[in-house]
Order: sequence, then C-alpha cells, then structure tokens
Amino acid sequence: MTAARPAKRPAAAQDQPDTPPYYVATQALYIGAARAHIPGDQVPPAHVERFGWADKVRRPDEPPAVPPDQPVTDEGQAAATTEKER
Repeated sequence: MTAARPAKRPAAAQDQPDTPPYYVATQALYIGAARAHIPGDQVPPAHVERFGWADKVRRPDEPPAVPPDQPVTDEGQAAATTEKER
C-alpha cells in the first residue's frame, strides 16, 4: 500500500507562498451578468486574480469586517438593529 500524496496547489498559489488555499467572498461576485459567489463562499485564488476581486474578498484567517456602529454576535456577524432586519 502506498501513502496518499498531498493535493497539489495550483501553479499561481505555488508561486506566491503567502497565498491562502482560498479566499472568502465579502460580497456577491459576478462574472459578466452571472453571479459566481455569494458572501461567505470560498473563492479560489486563481479566480480572485483573474477577475480582479481582491477588494471583494478576505483571507480566511482574517476576521469578517463589521461596520463600527454595529455590535458583533457570538457567530461573528453583525447583529440586526431593527425588527425589520430580523
């Protein structure tokens, strides 16, 4: 029996050692008119580079951004501030 080989990272990720295995979408991401990702989705680094989404994603080891005027719940998401938002 042979040992399983570790999964290869894409060439772009290998060229940049500080590139994470994926990014997290912080907003809806589109390719043309088609939605490709929703907030919270894992986004491949190659797609971030190819489609110019660097300002629309965060690294998985970074905390989610929360507007300074909203409290953070235990789940890490901004708490709803009005009954309408709940």
